[in-house]
Amino acid sequence: MGKGNKIHATSKRSLMQRIQRVLPIDSWGVIEHVTVTAAGCQYRTTNYKYKMVIAEDAGL
Repeated sequence: MGKGNKIHATSKRSLMQRIQRVLPIDSWGVIEHVTVTAAGCQYRTTNYKYKMVIAEDAGL
């Protein structure tokens, strides 16, 4: 993954409001406590083969 690439990220529904407030679309930020897993074919939103899962204690 090079500079400027996008990665698919998911989280629990209960975290979405906080994530959207702190890290809006197309912005940069630091997120701690994530897991990187293989991106599934059905909901794959980028060409990158991995997705990021944001944990409850992500430090946002």
